[in-house]
Amino acid sequence: MKIDPLSFFFRDFVLIRTAQLELNDTQASILQRYVLFRLVSRARETKFGKTHNFKKIQTIKSFQKNVPIAHYDDLKEDIREMMLGGKDILWPGETHYFTKSSATTADSKYIPMSEGALLRCHYKGGKDLITFYLRSNPDTHLFSGKVLSLCGTFYPFPENENIEVGDVSAILTKNLPNFAQWFRFPGPELALKTGWEQKIEEISDLATKENITAIVGVPMWTLAFIKKVLEKSGKESIFEVWPNLEVFMHGGISFKPYRAIFDELFKDKGIKYIESYNASEGYFAIQDDIKRPGEMRLMFDYGVFYEFIPVELYERGIYEAITIRKVKLNVNYVIVITTNAGLWRYVIGDTIMFTSFSPYRLKITGRTKQYLNVYDEEITMENVEHAISFASLGTNAQVTNFTMCATEPDKEGRGSHEWVIEFSKSPGDLEKFKNLVDEALIKENGDYASRRVNDVVLKKPIIHSIPEGTFYEWMKSKNKLNAQGKVPRISNSREHVESILKLVK
Repeated sequence: MKIDPLSFFFRDFVLIRTAQLELNDTQASILQRYVLFRLVSRARETKFGKTHNFKKIQTIKSFQKNVPIAHYDDLKEDIREMMLGGKDILWPGETHYFTKSSATTADSKYIPMSEGALLRCHYKGGKDLITFYLRSNPDTHLFSGKVLSLCGTFYPFPENENIEVGDVSAILTKNLPNFAQWFRFPGPELALKTGWEQKIEEISDLATKENITAIVGVPMWTLAFIKKVLEKSGKESIFEVWPNLEVFMHGGISFKPYRAIFDELFKDKGIKYIESYNASEGYFAIQDDIKRPGEMRLMFDYGVFYEFIPVELYERGIYEAITIRKVKLNVNYVIVITTNAGLWRYVIGDTIMFTSFSPYRLKITGRTKQYLNVYDEEITMENVEHAISFASLGTNAQVTNFTMCATEPDKEGRGSHEWVIEFSKSPGDLEKFKNLVDEALIKENGDYASRRVNDVVLKKPIIHSIPEGTFYEWMKSKNKLNAQGKVPRISNSREHVESILKLVK
C-alpha cells in the first residue's frame, strides 16, 4: 500500500523540523536564555514587569533574584484583574481566554492563554506531535481519515463577557484553522456543545460511520468512549468499526495503569502509542521514540523558559532553581515555567526526572501535592502506578481507575494504605493482588519497606474492589465530567476514598 498523498506532501517539512529540533538540543542552554530575555523584553511595561524591575534584568541570575518562585495563589489576584478586563498585567495587552484547570488536588485554577501561547506553544506542540509520528512512520495513512478528539466546553466569564473560560481542549478546538478542522472528528459545533453525557451520545452515534485513523485524548475518557462506540455498533472489536485506526496519541494522565487494557482492545493490530506532556499552562514535551514509553523530549522553542528545583529541596521550602544547563539524570525535580502567557517562575505542580541528555528526555514522576506521607512513608504517584501495574500483570487483571489514601491510626498508632480500585477485568485472587501491591511498594520505596517490617507502623494494604462505572458516577457527582476530568491517585486526606465508598454502600 502506498503512502497517502498528504503524508508525502509533509515529508520535507518533517525533515526540516526534525533537523531544527536536533540543533535545538545541542544549543538548549543558549536557546533557553534567548527565550527568557525575549519574554522579559516583551513584558517590561506590564504591571508585573515594572514591579519586578524587568528593565534592569540582564542575566538569568538577576531574573531569578528579582522574580520569586510563584504558586497559583501568588498570581491569583493579577489573573483575576486580567479576567475583569485589565490590560498589561502579567502579559502585554488583553488576554481573552483563560483555561480552567482540571484540579485533581485543589480548587479550580484559571490559567491565562495569550495569543502567543495558543499559536507558538499549544498549536506548535500539536504540529510537532504529528512531525514525530510521521518521522517514525513514513508509510502512515494518518491523513486518509479523521482524528478523533473529544473536548470540553467553554463559556463567557460571568463578570466580563469579553472573556471566555473553559477546558484547554475546547479553546484549542474553537481556534483551530479550517484546514485542521477538516481532519478532526467531531466538527467544532458538536465538539463544543455543553452537556457532556448527551454530547458523548451524539458523537458516538456518528463515530460508527467515520473513518477514524487516529485518536487523541486522555486514556480514561478514550477508553470509556471506545466502549460506548462498541455498544452502539454491536461490534466486538473496534477494528470492525475503524479498520484503519493506527495510533493513539495520549496525555493528561499516566498511561502505565491503562496500557494492558488498551493492548487488549488493540491486540494483533500493531497500534502505536505516542505520549505528550501538555497542560492548561502549556505544551512542554513529546514522545519522540515509540520504543521509549513514558519518556518525552523537552521542547525548547515554544516560548517557555524552564527551571528545576530538586524535590528534596522543594519539600523543605528551599526554592533554589537551576536551569537546563545544570540538571542531572535520575534526579526528581519540581518543574518551574515562565511562559508567553505571563506565568512567571510558576510551579506547575508536576515532578519530573531526566532520562537522557541527547536529546533531553524526561518522564513525569508525580505531583508536588499528590504524594502520601501520613506515616512518613513518602509514597509517590510513580510508586503507586508501578504497584498497580505489577499486581495487574501478576494476576492477569485490568484496572480502569483507582485512588488511595491512608487509614486513621489505631490505638497502637499503626495504620494501612486503603485503595479503591475499579477493575475492567478482576483478578482471580484479590488477596494475591493485594500482596503484590504490597510487595511492589516494599521494593520501590525504602521508607514504606521500613514501616512494613513486622507491621511496626504500616499493616498490609486494604483494597476495595468496586463495580464498574462507580468512578464515573463519582466524577459526575463532583461535576468533573469533561475531557480533562481526572481522578486523584493519591491523597493525604480521606475525603475522596470515603465519598467514593459511600456510592457503593
